[in-house]
Amino acid sequence: KSLIFNNVDPIDLTDSNFRACDQLNRVEFNGPVKTIPRALFNDSTEIRTLIFFGSIDSIGSYAFASNGFIENLVFNGTIGKISYESFGSFTKLKSVIFKRDVTSIDKYAFNACSKLESIAFESNLGELQMFRGCNALKNITISGNVGSIATAAFHHNDVPSIENLDLSARHYGR
Repeated sequence: KSLIFNNVDPIDLTDSNFRACDQLNRVEFNGPVKTIPRALFNDSTEIRTLIFFGSIDSIGSYAFASNGFIENLVFNGTIGKISYESFGSFTKLKSVIFKRDVTSIDKYAFNACSKLESIAFESNLGELQMFRGCNALKNITISGNVGSIATAAFHHNDVPSIENLDLSARHYGR
């Protein structure tokens, strides 16, 4: 089953509407979203395709937590805030690409994504707190300006070393 949001005006969703939907396997956000609230799709473990075309003001804690099928996430629009554990325990997630500006990523937003190998910020990054338990992480690319990256942003990863850290940004710090 699919859930497709084709809105033109920004929408604001409410908490836990689609929690533990075992039949849901595709979710598309084609238009702008004000808020994807806490636990909206938490434990909807059969979602295999998750597409973000529009801008998102904020993604709440545990919004998509505990998904074992999604391998790649691409955010095509601007992103405001990604909260604590929004994408926690995505056990097959291999890559995350942010094509437009990201304001902030809270600590543990991508917690325990054990197969995550690559993160790419193709535009500006305001604030990055932490990717924790991402033990396969090897490639980090930041092409736009950077506001701040927390001291322990990639701490608690059992990674022998980051193989590729590309900071093509033109400006660091505030």
